[in-house]
Amino acid sequence: MTKKLSFLTVLFCFFISVSLAQTEGEFFKTASDKVKNKDYKGALEDFNKVLEMNPKNTEAYYNRARTKQFLKDYAGAAADFTKAIEANDKNEEAYYWRGVSRTETKDAAGAIADFTKVVELNPKNAKAFFLRGKLQADAKKNKEAIEDYKKATQIDSTYYDAFYASAQLKRAGKDFKGAVEDYSKALKIKQEYTCYYYRADCKESLNDPNGAINDYTETLKIKPDYPNALLKRGTVYFQKLNKKKEGCEDWKKAKELGNKQAEGMLQQYCK
Repeated sequence: MTKKLSFLTVLFCFFISVSLAQTEGEFFKTASDKVKNKDYKGALEDFNKVLEMNPKNTEAYYNRARTKQFLKDYAGAAADFTKAIEANDKNEEAYYWRGVSRTETKDAAGAIADFTKVVELNPKNAKAFFLRGKLQADAKKNKEAIEDYKKATQIDSTYYDAFYASAQLKRAGKDFKGAVEDYSKALKIKQEYTCYYYRADCKESLNDPNGAINDYTETLKIKPDYPNALLKRGTVYFQKLNKKKEGCEDWKKAKELGNKQAEGMLQQYCK
């Protein structure tokens, strides 16, 4: 009788164990399904249950962290990514997303360290180079930022944002030739009016008035109601190419769009 009870006890414990394991897996599945359906609060509750049952489930920590990011709990997400990294210090995605979370919590040094770890683990991660570059730029480390943007574009030659960001820094540093090159590469990928506008500005500084006119014109094809482009094109027409009629016409249009500087130019030069 005692042996029979002992066997039943063992069997009972076995079924309890199996039941718990199944429940953990079920909660993980329902949490994942809720994430897909954008029910992030519900998913968080289920991942919490998974981790209550098994605090060593590193996959649950990672997925809960991603869920917390969707809920904009970036500090909580960073803490969960840290748990995932403690279990596997080669987890590239955990470092990457912790870097994103730390960026959101203004922990720039921590984010840079994470993105640096990402590119050590995977030197082909263009996004990590780009995001580290943005943080370097925010810290006024423009040389380091430009180098990171360059690496990002070497990995992905269609990375518009990296070319554009690099061009902006070069323009700010008065490397107008380098900026024009980067704006030109960006424009081969995507025709954005700001890209044409700033390239035109650089061409003015490089004493290329016709090139500047062409780019301001392209800017206005995309955004006809952009008063700054009209103001700048008018100024190039009037002052660099001695085309006073065209210059005054552009200033007049810019004034009609509310540009006060254009109004002053009209009063001074187009009476």
